[in-house]
Amino acid sequence: MRAVVQVEAEDGDLEERERLTRLLRNELLAADVDDVEYARDGHAPDGAKGSVDSVGGLVVALADSAVLSAALTGLTQIVRGWITRGRGRRVSITIDDHVLELSDAEPAQQQQLVDAFITAVRQDRQN
Repeated sequence: MRAVVQVEAEDGDLEERERLTRLLRNELLAADVDDVEYARDGHAPDGAKGSVDSVGGLVVALADSAVLSAALTGLTQIVRGWITRGRGRRVSITIDDHVLELSDAEPAQQQQLVDAFITAVRQDRQN
């Protein structure tokens, strides 16, 4: 399974988005994901769903098995931690038709969004 991850910066500067995207990619690669690719030319690689900007876009390959919930939880934990380490960071994660948007919202609110996202993706994958 592939997740499209889009990085946004408060100031919208392209160089800053590129820098932030590299930082997040490095953190994801150090975690337990199968692969992380940069999106190119506004298109996600084959097999990924969702549109993506070429600047700030990543495609994350995750295990597509019984450990789906664990893989999604891990991805969202990494992204949430990364967001807290900088001002004005926002990230959207798209899997199939499901989109999770994370920013510097309250942790309890973020957790509710994450839980609903993981449940929806898991239910679609089981059908």
